[in-house]
Order: sequence, then C-alpha cells, then structure tokens
Amino acid sequence: MAETNKQSSKSQVMIKAMKWTDQHDLELIKEILTERPFDNPKGSRRIGLVWERIVDNLNSRADIVFNLKDIRAVRDRYNLLAKKYKKKEREEINASGIGTDEPSELEDAIEEAVALFESQEEDREKEKTAKDEDRSQAEDARLVALETARETAKRKASGNDSFRAKKTAIVEFLRDKANQDIEYRNKELEHKTKELEVRKQELAIRSKELEAQTQQNQNLLNTLLEFAKNR
Repeated sequence: MAETNKQSSKSQVMIKAMKWTDQHDLELIKEILTERPFDNPKGSRRIGLVWERIVDNLNSRADIVFNLKDIRAVRDRYNLLAKKYKKKEREEINASGIGTDEPSELEDAIEEAVALFESQEEDREKEKTAKDEDRSQAEDARLVALETARETAKRKASGNDSFRAKKTAIVEFLRDKANQDIEYRNKELEHKTKELEVRKQELAIRSKELEAQTQQNQNLLNTLLEFAKNR
C-alpha cells in the first residue's frame, strides 16, 4: 500500500513537472497533422474526440514521455505555438519582408498546421455565408410572394368577399408556381431530348463511316484476291 501511494505521488509530481521541449512540440504538431482536428468545426463533438485521440496517442508514446491530463493541455499548447509563430512572422515581414533564418522542422510543421486551421475555417465561413445568403434570398422571395398575394386579395376583395379573395389569390399564386415548375421541367426535358437526338445523329454518322470503311476494306480484299488469282 505504501509502495502504491509512493508511485501515485511520483506520478503527480511528474505531471506537474512536465515541461514542453521542442521535441514535445514537434511530436504534438505531427499528431495534429495526422489526426486533422481542423477538418471539424470549432466546439463540435467531433473535434473534441479528435483532440482526445491526440492526447491518448501522445501519452502512449514509449520513446518520449507525455503526461497530459486532458485535451486542454494540447489545445492550449498548440494555440500558444500558433500565436508565437504568427507574431514572429509579422515581425519578420515588418522588418524586411523575409525571414533571416532557415526555418526548423518544428517551424515548418507549425506553419503547415496554422495554414490548414485557417484555410478550413475560411472555407466553413464561406459556406456558412453562402447558406445564409440562400436562406435570405428564399425568405425575401417568400415575403414578396405573400405580399403579392395580399395585394391581389385586397384588389379583389370587397365587403364579405375579402376572405374569399385572399384565399383565391393564394391558390392562384400556388397554381402559377406549379405552372412555372412544369414549364421548367418541360424545358429541361426538351433540352435532354435534343441532346439525345444529337447523340443519335452522331451515332448514325459514325455507323455510316464504319460501314463505308468496311466496304472499302472488302473492296480492297476482293482486289487483292483477284490479283492473286490472275498471277
């Protein structure tokens, strides 16, 4: 029992005493590039699972000791490395526009990880913006349609017929929309029919070409046979 308590105390001391070295940082970034947490949205359950997997992978290493308690340790360490990298990059750009030293393997890895995190986040923002715009346009179209229906109903309404006019306007709107959908589908079908017709014509031309080539080959063969016969 005393030995168990001693080992437990030793483990706690090791966790508290762990220091991040360049080698620790490099292995962390390598795991990030392998497990790709940046493929998932921030705050999602999926990215949390990826960070947990990174912690487990690092803690299970036999060649280098990681005493990580939770995903916060690796996330905070990556954020610190990314912050330092961006600061150094800004300073170098402001100073001369280029770096003065050859980047280390760790710096190259951090650069790649930062670029992937930023790129994926930008893509998700663009996708979200596009979806928001689509929803906004759809909502605008719906409001315009409703307003048109209301105006039509107002023009046709008189006295007790007001409710009936509104209902009629909505029905007309839905009928017009259905007719537009049918017209669109008909045009699409017509376009596909024309494509098939063109394809059919191309096949017919190709068939005639093959037939002509076959006849030409047959004529050539007959000529050769006749020539051989007369020799």
